[in-house]
Amino acid sequence: MSFLSLHHGTYWFQIRVPKTLVGRYGRLVRQNLSTSDRSLAQQLGYSLAGTWLARFGAEKNSSFLQANVPATELAPFPAVAAQAEDGLVGGGVAVLAQPEV
Repeated sequence: MSFLSLHHGTYWFQIRVPKTLVGRYGRLVRQNLSTSDRSLAQQLGYSLAGTWLARFGAEKNSSFLQANVPATELAPFPAVAAQAEDGLVGGGVAVLAQPEV
């Protein structure tokens, strides 16, 4: 299963969200990895995949869904969560997940 896609020379991480969590994150979580280096993108992608899969598993099995916490506050890289909220990319990875309307 590939979590990487190349768009305009930059690698992106993407993962489908389980149906029970689509209301919280949207159908797909996409994060700009801000690199054109495939090796680095793979390392970041595997790390992010592990983080998101663990989060999905924990949330599916808990009452965590009751909390009204924006997805940007749950970013695997909290230092860039504020940038993600503003739609900025750079200096790290930004969460682009948004619930469907």
